[in-house]
Amino acid sequence: TVEGIQQLNQTMTSMSSLQGLQGLTQAASLLGKTVTFDQPNSTTQGKGVVDAIRFDNGAVQLSVKGSWMSLSQVKGIQNTA
Repeated sequence: TVEGIQQLNQTMTSMSSLQGLQGLTQAASLLGKTVTFDQPNSTTQGKGVVDAIRFDNGAVQLSVKGSWMSLSQVKGIQNTA
């Protein structure tokens, strides 16, 4: 039924929002932490302190040294001294 499809769409939208919130919460815990990360077009990893986070086009992004990256690029986390 049309009503059933509308309810399914609402459920899917709610689940998507929850996943985004979960990612944002995870990223917020990285603020002020030192991370190692994959650098685009490079075979070496970068390293720096997470200074900002944002939710852009459905994806969580981190700022390190003024450059934005996806959460999936992070390969290691350390407490910053």
